[in-house]
Amino acid sequence: MCYVIDELGPLELMHSQGLMEAFNVIERGQYHVTCIVIRPCLVPDAQRRLRPNMIIMPV
Repeated sequence: MCYVIDELGPLELMHSQGLMEAFNVIERGQYHVTCIVIRPCLVPDAQRRLRPNMIIMPV
């Protein structure tokens, strides 16, 4: 199973609002590949919030 989450932004990462179900999907880990769009300025927030084994890379 694969997911594309477009995007985790300020609402989700800084205010715990918006598409919070995305975090449930990520935390369950029942996927092979997930692509998550994150604004460059929010990468540090994403790294603190997401699973430690996730790879975050700029594109």
